[in-house]
Amino acid sequence: MIEIVPNWHPLAVHFPIALIMTSTLFFLAGLVLRSNLSKELLVASRWCLWGAGLAALIAATFGWLAYNSVAHDTPSHAAMTLHKDWALPTAIFIFFLALYAYAIRDIWGRERKGLVAGLLISASLLTSVTGWLGGEAVYRYGIGVMRIPNADDHAHAGGEDDVETSDHDDSKAPHGKAGNTHDH
Repeated sequence: MIEIVPNWHPLAVHFPIALIMTSTLFFLAGLVLRSNLSKELLVASRWCLWGAGLAALIAATFGWLAYNSVAHDTPSHAAMTLHKDWALPTAIFIFFLALYAYAIRDIWGRERKGLVAGLLISASLLTSVTGWLGGEAVYRYGIGVMRIPNADDHAHAGGEDDVETSDHDDSKAPHGKAGNTHDH
């Protein structure tokens, strides 16, 4: 893998987020607008949802591989596990919502309400729980980054950046080493 990116999960994870959010916005706009544009927005929403269903499975697969391979310590392990425990069901929900949208290609009546509810649940889960926990794992615990910066290594003097580099922190062990194992 590319040195700065230890696995494919960060490259894949943003597609389902963007596609679900776009699908939700297009669908809601298509419901509100009563014009010729409404039908096109609903069609675009379905295509985005179908893409999100596929992208969610890809991101979850890469996330599972990352979960079992990135270096981490005990606190970051807990953060990573909590993210996984929300991300996998969210990805599966999005995939089945995409299948549902495919099965009901004519979006009217009760089916429309179910799809709106599903899109709103998906968007909520991705932004308020799953995405938040993934961000916490990366930005608070440093999972998947080459090193966690030390605030003492960087100072701003006179508006210029004064950056000192330090060696890579190898104190975090990859998954399955130094006592960080899972029951699979």
